[in-house]
Amino acid sequence: MKRWWLGLLLPLTLFALDGRSVYEKKCAGCHKLYIPAEKLMANFLEHNNTLLHLEAPTVNQLAYRLKQQIGDPKGDKEIQLMEVAAFVHDYALAPDRQKSLCMPEVMAHFETMPSLKGKISDEELEAVAAITHSFVPVRVDVSKERLPEGLSWSLTPTFFFLTADGKLVKTVPGAWVKEDFLQILNEAKGALR
Repeated sequence: MKRWWLGLLLPLTLFALDGRSVYEKKCAGCHKLYIPAEKLMANFLEHNNTLLHLEAPTVNQLAYRLKQQIGDPKGDKEIQLMEVAAFVHDYALAPDRQKSLCMPEVMAHFETMPSLKGKISDEELEAVAAITHSFVPVRVDVSKERLPEGLSWSLTPTFFFLTADGKLVKTVPGAWVKEDFLQILNEAKGALR
C-alpha cells in the first residue's frame, strides 16, 4: 500500500510549477522582480519615472500591496494566498485600472497591462501568485526601534535569513553587489536543507 501512495504522490511533485520560472518566462519582460522601496519612491514621487523607466510595477511592489489589501493580512496565510491567487488570476485575464492596488501616483506612469487570456494557464497564474507571498517586507529604523526576535546588528544594512517559523538561518552584514548577494541567497537556501 505504501508503494502505491508514493507512486501517486511522486508524479504530482515532479509536475508542480515553479513560480520563479513562470515569472521569468511570462512576467519579467514588464515586471522587474525587486527594486528597493526607497529607490521606487524616489523614482515615482521625485523623478516622474525617469530614474528607472519602469513599464509596470515591480513584483515587490505588487507583493506588498497584495499582502496589505487582499484578504486579512493578520489572518490565515493559506487562505490569504488563495485570495491573492484569485485576484491575480482575475486581474491577469481581465486587467482593469479600477481594480489596481497600486498607488494612483504610481499607476499614472503605466498603461493598463494587456490581458494574458489564452497566453497563461490557471496553474501558471497560481504559481506566480505564490511567489508574491515569498516577499516579506520588513523595515526597521535601528536607531529608533529594537529588532524583533532578539536579532542584533553590527552594520547597516544587515540581512537576516529566517525560516517560516522564525528560526535564524544566517546573518549577513554589509552591502553586496548583485552577484555576491545571489551567492549569499543560495547559501542561505542550502542551510535550510
